[in-house]
Amino acid sequence: MIDKADLGDLQGCWALDSPYRTQNRATGEITEFSEWTVCFDAGGNGTETMRGSNGIRCEGPVSGSFVPGQALVIEEAANLPCSNDMEILQRRVTCRVDGAERASCSSFQPESGSSSEVIMRRTQEAP
Repeated sequence: MIDKADLGDLQGCWALDSPYRTQNRATGEITEFSEWTVCFDAGGNGTETMRGSNGIRCEGPVSGSFVPGQALVIEEAANLPCSNDMEILQRRVTCRVDGAERASCSSFQPESGSSSEVIMRRTQEAP
């Protein structure tokens, strides 16, 4: 169980355990993402990978930190580049960790002002 703000507790990977979708602001096209994996090293540095229903792959760096109250914060350094030359607007994902295996998260995009709720679970993959 994650019971203190120790970045070493984040080490490993977290995967999407709920639906997640994005909308292209220019075209209105919706992309469903069935895979979203975030992997951290012991220092809270990591990478994220997303795979969409339309075959796109999005990948980039992230950092993890804790805030008071044991919330995990996943921050993207910039917009997330995708294989179709599109980008997912930069997000700040704030999660409440339930035990050591699941996290209830709110994904917020400051540029658009939109947010969505997602569930992440710890996986056995190594970063």
